[in-house]
Amino acid sequence: MAERLTFSVDSPPSHPDLLTVEDAFKQILDYFELAVHSGNVEYDFVWRLISASVKSPFTVVAEAVSVHPDIDVEPLARAQKRAFANNVVELRKGKIPDDWSAGKIRNTANKVLARYGERVGVTLIKFDLPHAEIPDILVTPDDARIAAGAMGEPFVLETPKAKEQIGSVEGFLVGVGTYWKRPAVRIRERKSGSEIWCEVPEEFRSEFTDKTNFDDVWNNRHVLIRGRIAYGSAGEISRISANEITPIDSIPISTEKIRDKDFTGGLTAEEYLKKLREGNIG
Repeated sequence: MAERLTFSVDSPPSHPDLLTVEDAFKQILDYFELAVHSGNVEYDFVWRLISASVKSPFTVVAEAVSVHPDIDVEPLARAQKRAFANNVVELRKGKIPDDWSAGKIRNTANKVLARYGERVGVTLIKFDLPHAEIPDILVTPDDARIAAGAMGEPFVLETPKAKEQIGSVEGFLVGVGTYWKRPAVRIRERKSGSEIWCEVPEEFRSEFTDKTNFDDVWNNRHVLIRGRIAYGSAGEISRISANEITPIDSIPISTEKIRDKDFTGGLTAEEYLKKLREGNIG
């Protein structure tokens, strides 16, 4: 039976659409380097690429292949996977594995941890072994913070400074789909022009389907979304947990309807502005 190792890298919740190709590839490549430097066995095999999926989450599957035809690669690969899994578990608990405690491989571990938070969300590692022997491991930013304390200086973990508050956002419908496998709509925020995912909790799903349809998306309907707004570290809106949507109907108004001919009291624009600056009006 072929021995395989699978890594899935997902984007951080604070920036769900900003997982870069560079960060995703580097994260997986560095994890493979950590795997190769696990255990005290001389491994005569390589991890051959089987598949790579760019769909979220970004996933790479590799298979152990012997570099010599007369060597049975399966027990060697299995031993390496066990050692790698134990090292990951130790690091998550705040203990530096001996295999990764010094030199370039320690720097590699630091780089893996440093991407969590703002650049990488979570990483799922699958070992394709009986679950009781080596269960899948999900590495989160919280795990990275614990591991960072073990690794020490000069490593500094990037921690997002985010906040949430109840409020409303005005924008235009540009899409409908799922956000982290939950029903969601996507809007283009009116002020910034940024596109934002608005998660729709199950209890509010019927309200959204009653008030909106595909025509609203195709026509970029003007709407007001109310709910819990999450902000990223730079103060930008990163996502919304929506509980209400209100379509906004724009009413064209001519300048004649809003013009006030007596606004300046008979003064010219220049005279009015001069008096206003001098504090004689107001």
